[in-house]
Amino acid sequence: MEKLNHGGNIWELIEKYKFKKEEIFDFSSNVNPFFNISKIKKIIYSSLDEVCFYPESEYKKTRRIIGEKFGLSYKNVILGNGSIELIYLLPNSLNFKKTLIPIPTFSEYERAIKLNGGNVIFLKTKEENNFKIEIDGILKNIPYIDSIFLCNPNNPTGNLVEKEDILKILKKMEDDKFLVVDEAFIEFTDRESLYSEIKKYKNLLILRTLTKIFPIPGARIGYLLGDEEVIEKVSKYLYPWNINSFAKNLIENLIDFDLTKIRGKIKKEKNYLVEKLKAIDKIKIFKGEANFLLIKIEKDIDLKDFIEKLKFKGILVRDCSNIKGLYGNFIRISIRKRKENEKLIKELKCLLYL
Repeated sequence: MEKLNHGGNIWELIEKYKFKKEEIFDFSSNVNPFFNISKIKKIIYSSLDEVCFYPESEYKKTRRIIGEKFGLSYKNVILGNGSIELIYLLPNSLNFKKTLIPIPTFSEYERAIKLNGGNVIFLKTKEENNFKIEIDGILKNIPYIDSIFLCNPNNPTGNLVEKEDILKILKKMEDDKFLVVDEAFIEFTDRESLYSEIKKYKNLLILRTLTKIFPIPGARIGYLLGDEEVIEKVSKYLYPWNINSFAKNLIENLIDFDLTKIRGKIKKEKNYLVEKLKAIDKIKIFKGEANFLLIKIEKDIDLKDFIEKLKFKGILVRDCSNIKGLYGNFIRISIRKRKENEKLIKELKCLLYL
């Protein structure tokens, strides 16, 4: 399958338009802009001496720290070079052959399944219903599949499936059918994670990452929570030393960080963006519950040209035209600081009111 483009490619603007990194307004990657980066630097500097040695092969200390946060054993945890590594590892290690994926959603689930020789059943959600995932549609398909990928909150819609609905799915699934819940953006919400259900359901797997809520996407940090036996089976497919020393120490120092104030700042700026976007004609907003907004431009435009004009102004947004299940001029924008948000609103108005 062809590789798909995602957000965060600031290097294109640096090369094409000669911008400096600090001149780029990156609304295309859903990364928290409010965390003090100096804390990240201190952790990395403190890890410099460790680069002269191989990391611990099984990362037991790091896994134990994660496990303790969720009331689990280190045996319930494996680490990934970003959660993307684990997304590609699961279909291979657990032999997914027919997977249900509600769409629109993160495109790499489909690619991971198909590269492993599996087939995908897509459950299409409707724009007129704000792309809400219908649980009945999932339940009806359970007899015909062996696995489900569910992004919660969903990327790019921001929709969140309630815990009680996910439990309905788990209760109907046999132990040899797996539900993979990707909680990459759960920490931007005040909703409850499913980690407390790990001990009850052997077929529940939870993907998480530290590179969204903390502004460290370049560190590539992900982890998987699941039943001990299942985790052991998946871990046999990991290559040795897949996590570097910097990432390991970032996990150990950030996993218990209090995120309350950060959530408050993001909520404030999200509400600001929503109100300003509402005042612009021809923009439809799908608010969702994560740190980004899916918006549709209801005007006859050339979307590629529109996005290129924003790039010329130093603004990156996520072009959603390659996301299965979205039809029309959709873009996704992350929540940034006030100055950046004001810049985006100004340039959107300029382009749409030409």
